[in-house]
Amino acid sequence: MPEDLNAAVYEYLRARFSPELAARFSDEAGVDATPNDETTTTAPALERKWTSIVRLQRRVRELEASRGGGGGATGRGDGGGGGGS
Repeated sequence: MPEDLNAAVYEYLRARFSPELAARFSDEAGVDATPNDETTTTAPALERKWTSIVRLQRRVRELEASRGGGGGATGRGDGGGGGGS
């Protein structure tokens, strides 16, 4: 699974930024720098997932604010990535 994620990040960097940046990431993450059909179709999916996470976090904050005060039962308060005590 981490290999799939690294490959998707590699394709995202290659498509959105620069091949040089993607190559440096590939060296660090040990990703095969040969594009294939699976990772090429994964890159847009990865971007959609990131966008949906931001949208869902915004919606959680809106719902918490309308409920009258943040945090509440979730114990987070910031709507962030969790990982509490």
